[in-house]
Amino acid sequence: MWLGIAFLVLGIVAVVMQAWLWSFPMVPDPGGPDPNGKSTAPKHWTQFHRIVGLAYVIIYIIMMREMIPRLWEYQTELPARTIIHAVMGISIGFILVIKIAIIRWFQHFGKALPALGTWLLYCTVMLSVLSIPYAMRAHGIGMASLASGVEKIRSDMPNVDFDEEIMEWANSLPEIGNADSAEEKKKKLVDHLATKPALTKGRRVLMTKCTSCHDLRTAIARPRPASAWHSLVVRMARKPTIHAPINGEDMATVTAYLVAITPDLKNAAKKRKKTAAPTTPSDTATAALTAEELAGMKETYDEVCTECHEGEKAFEWGAELKPEERTIEAWTQLTNSMTEEMGAEYSETQAQAVIRYLHNVCGDATPNGACAP
Repeated sequence: MWLGIAFLVLGIVAVVMQAWLWSFPMVPDPGGPDPNGKSTAPKHWTQFHRIVGLAYVIIYIIMMREMIPRLWEYQTELPARTIIHAVMGISIGFILVIKIAIIRWFQHFGKALPALGTWLLYCTVMLSVLSIPYAMRAHGIGMASLASGVEKIRSDMPNVDFDEEIMEWANSLPEIGNADSAEEKKKKLVDHLATKPALTKGRRVLMTKCTSCHDLRTAIARPRPASAWHSLVVRMARKPTIHAPINGEDMATVTAYLVAITPDLKNAAKKRKKTAAPTTPSDTATAALTAEELAGMKETYDEVCTECHEGEKAFEWGAELKPEERTIEAWTQLTNSMTEEMGAEYSETQAQAVIRYLHNVCGDATPNGACAP
């Protein structure tokens, strides 16, 4: 993230200095390398401009060494934002090659340098706008919310049923492996994960291993409960990869980091939802459903609702109500609460399908008060 910010600052400084240096007149320089003449700009500022340009090129090379292999080995279809990001990055390299070639060998094209510098700044700004905000978001909003994040880990992660590979790694740590009981081991594991070194490690896993196959915006698009983050991380770790595998420590620390930044993700989701109108029951919400319609709505429920929690959660909520309280309005209210409190994102059509499905299998008119998928 800081490398990207430095890259943007250097790009702006280089172009501003270029505009200023070109304001100095050129004087004839017979026999010199540049047929356009020799600039009368102060030499120390000209040298400083070259140093800024060199630093810009070095940072670009460092970033491309990281990004080009990732782009080449990306295992999922590239989102539009990532494609634009890649095009801007490649364009910067193309313009840099042209600029360096003009400066070194083709000075008679020197008058094109200001225009090339302007295009270079445009690509740099576009590249930064598409990457830095999401890098800052993944950073936990500058890690300023670590205190609340640690509390979130301590309160939510004891309820997680940790994967065997995570527990194998945890047992290799003396302070955890020597614990007398499984419950004490879990407590010590949670305490270990609720530390700055563990969260720093988790952020690094997210920014390197997770983004090998996923766009960062996709990875942290919505908040999830701790158990859902754990399930998601374990499921992703089990997928075949040509990159470095995600081991037990990686799974544990990145899960903890995602849990820690969940309050920030939730706040961001709430801001996005403020302008969205809440779902209201449709006129056909209580109409009878065919088997095919019910199957389609169940598929929608499984798709959008299990992103954040287990599929049984809604039915557990419904089972706590009396049969006559499981009205279409009650299910609508629950669906709206998911968007407002959990940041769930689904269309109006999907919301209506979920409401009708839940009301059909766990509603106020189901036979014998049944409430089950």
